[in-house]
Amino acid sequence: MKAVIVVTAFLVAVSGCSTESDSSSQPADQDKASAPQTSAQASQANPPKGAQVPPAAQAESASRPSARQDPREVLRTLQQRLEKLSSVIVEYDTKVTYPPLRPGEQAIVRPEGKNFSIVRATGWRGWKHKFMLLDGLSRYEGRILDIEGAAQGPDWRPRTEFDVKTYLGDRGEYLGLAGDGKVQRATVHDLRALPGAEIEIALGLRAQGQTDRLFPEALAGMRLDLPDDERAVLSATDNTGSTHEWTFLRSQGYALKRYVLSPPESHRTVHEAVMDDFRDADGMIMPYSMVFASRTPSPGGERVNFKTEAKVTLYRISDPANTPEIYPIKWPKGARIWDRRKASQPRTKPTSRPATQPATSPTTQPGVPS
Repeated sequence: MKAVIVVTAFLVAVSGCSTESDSSSQPADQDKASAPQTSAQASQANPPKGAQVPPAAQAESASRPSARQDPREVLRTLQQRLEKLSSVIVEYDTKVTYPPLRPGEQAIVRPEGKNFSIVRATGWRGWKHKFMLLDGLSRYEGRILDIEGAAQGPDWRPRTEFDVKTYLGDRGEYLGLAGDGKVQRATVHDLRALPGAEIEIALGLRAQGQTDRLFPEALAGMRLDLPDDERAVLSATDNTGSTHEWTFLRSQGYALKRYVLSPPESHRTVHEAVMDDFRDADGMIMPYSMVFASRTPSPGGERVNFKTEAKVTLYRISDPANTPEIYPIKWPKGARIWDRRKASQPRTKPTSRPATQPATSPTTQPGVPS
C-alpha cells in the first residue's frame, strides 16, 4: 500500500514542540488572538538587561512562539517558495555508500547447499544527476561515474550506466543505456508514482515514499510549530501512521534544513535528509550540500542501510530555457520501445511523436539544455 499524506492538522505534538493547548503548536491556517499580558507576564517575557529568568519561566518561554515570527506570514512565505520552485533545473553529484550489515560481511552471501545467491550492495557508487521540473512535468538524468566495492566484485559494472526518466502528465518514459550506448531498456507507460529522487526531498517538493508532490495549498492543512526565532516546523501524518517533519530556517529564507520520516513502530526504518551550505541562486537561498540516510534499529544498535551525500553544481530557477519541449525523450534510432500502456507488446520502431531534445547518447553529460 502506498503511503498518502493526510493534510489535516496533525494532532500529536512532535518531540521538542509544545503541547496542543500552547499557541506555538497550531494548524497553519489558524490565527488565534493573544490574551493581554499583565505587567508581571511582560516582565518575564522581556526581563531587564542582566536580570536572571527563573528556570520555570525559561521553559515556558521556550515553548511559546516568537513574536518575531507570525504563523500566517511564515505559511505564506513557505507557499511562495514552493510556487517559485515549480520551474527549476538542478545539476548535482552524489556518492551513495552501502555499509555492510555486519563488520567483515561479504557482498555476496551463498548459503551452503543452495543454488542461489543473496546479493547486497556494499561499498559506494558515484553518480552525476540532472533534475528538471516545470509545472508538474519532470525529467531525471543519471550517469554512474565510479564504483568501489560493488556487490558483484571490484570489476563489476551495471548493465545500465546512463538513464533518463520523464513524467509528462499523460505518460511516463524511460530510457536506459549501457556504457557503450546500447539500449538496455526503453519503455512508455502509464505511471503516477515518482522515483525516489533525493533532490526533490531536499528542496521540500516531495515527501519520502509519496507518489505526488507537495503543493502550496496542502501546507495550510499541516501543523505549524514555531519553537524559536529561527525555526519553522511543518508536520503531517500519512495513512500508515508515519510522521513527516520539515524544519525550515528563517535566516536562510525558509529553505529546508531537515526532513525526517519516522514510522509509528520504533523498530522500523527512519529516513532523514539534512541540508547545508546555503547560498543565493537566482534570487533564492538554496542548499548546495545534502546528506540522506536510511537507518533501522537493530539488537546491536542502529544500522545504517545507506547514506547519500550530494553536492549541487548548478541551479536554474524560472529559466526561460526550461520549456515543455525539452522533457520528452528522443529515442535512439532503431530503439525497441516497449509500450506498456497497451497490450505490453514490444514495438520495433520509435514513437512517431516529434521530439526537440537532442538524441541521448552515452557521451551526453547531464547539462543545461540549450
